[in-house]
Formats: sequence, C-alpha cells, structure tokens
Amino acid sequence: MRELKTKGLVLREISVGESDKIITVFTEELGKISVSVRGARRPRSRFVAGTQVFVYGDFIFFKGKNMWNLSQVEVIETFHNLRNDIYILSHGIYAMELLDTVGEENNGNPQLLQLTLHTLWNLSKNEIPAALVIRIYEWRLMSLSGYTPEIIHCVHCSEKKEEYPYFSVTEGGVLCQGCYAIDRASHKIEPGTLYTIHYILSAPLKELFKFQVSDIVLKELAKLNRSFIAYHLEKRFKTLEFIDKLG
Repeated sequence: MRELKTKGLVLREISVGESDKIITVFTEELGKISVSVRGARRPRSRFVAGTQVFVYGDFIFFKGKNMWNLSQVEVIETFHNLRNDIYILSHGIYAMELLDTVGEENNGNPQLLQLTLHTLWNLSKNEIPAALVIRIYEWRLMSLSGYTPEIIHCVHCSEKKEEYPYFSVTEGGVLCQGCYAIDRASHKIEPGTLYTIHYILSAPLKELFKFQVSDIVLKELAKLNRSFIAYHLEKRFKTLEFIDKLG
C-alpha cells in the first residue's frame, strides 16, 4: 500500500452515491490528483471540514486499486472570508478553475500552489480590488504554466524598443510599431499596462499584491488576459461570465 503525506489545496468536490465524495487536490509533490473520500457527506464525518473547496491542509492519502483514498486531513486554512461576498467568492472559484485547468497530474508545481494560496489570501483580505488580484493571478499562473509572454523584445523583429504599442495574443508578446502589420488583430496597449505586466511576471511573490492601477490599465489587463487565456488554454470559463454579470 502506497502512502502519500503532503500539503494540498482542494480545488473541486463531486458528490458520489449517498454519502461519498471525489475531491480534486493540488498537492506539493504530485500536482493534481483525484481522491475518493468515503462518508465525507455524512454530518458527523471527520472529513466534512477538510474536503471542501478552498481548504488547504496536511493530507495523508493511500493508493487504492484504482485511485487515491483519503486517510487523514488536518486543516491549515479554509479562507472562510471568501464566502462573505458573492463577488469575491466567484473570483476564488474562478482561481480554482484556472488551477484545475493548468495543473498536471503527477507533476508537482510548488510555485503554482504558493501563488494560488497568496491569491486566495489576498482575495479574502479584500484590501485591493478582487479584479486586480485575479488579473495578477492570471498572468503569473500562465507564466508558471509555460505561457510566459515576450515583453522585452518585439516578437517579430526581436529588437528591443523604447515603446511597444501593441500586444499580439497569437504571436505571444509585444509588437513594435513597424511590425504591427503581421497581426492586425493585436491589442493596442498603454505603457502603464505593459509596465504592470512586467512587474507581475518578475516581482517576488511577497510583493506581488502590493500595488494599485488605474481603471484604464485594469480594463486593458482584463481584455488582454481574457484573449491570452482563451487562445492558449482553449477553454471558456462560465464563472468568469458570471462575474461579468455581477458587474
């Protein structure tokens, strides 16, 4: 019997039968794994608190015949404040959906886990707008998942310019004025937006959520992020559409 002791974050839970669950956990060692939890939906189950979405904890799993099974969980953090506001909660759920999409099975990514924990913590503190927190998360998550945009040199001519007025989603980075013609569908961006993206991609994690931006930059980040993520992940997120409706 194989045993796994690890810290992990619950991304998703699915009801099975009358009282069981299957949860998706993003772990330090193995990345994303599916775990069967027997009796988790019974009111007196010892697994009730530790198998809900957003729970970060110390887990002990054992490998059954077909999948992992939960043996023990000690809750470290529940991010309970996320549930106090539907708008903030929706951003948290969207973050879980993003991690579930890019997370790989049997491939640990501790940096991605720590980024997500910092994101949930900053959403729950509500000190900077949830929309900015999630824009930061989107760019950094995509970078850690292998989709780092080129923002130092023009993606077409490879030259380093003082200004890059365009960002091409399909080419994967900035375009100078002279190379705009290769992608006339590229996004026009403000210098402040490009500076913000550069900061998000390069800042230490502890400094990542300590700035504000103008409404113009925030709107440009949202537009770019949506196009960039949709193109590379080839997926629509219904929670993001719900957030739009909330306004």
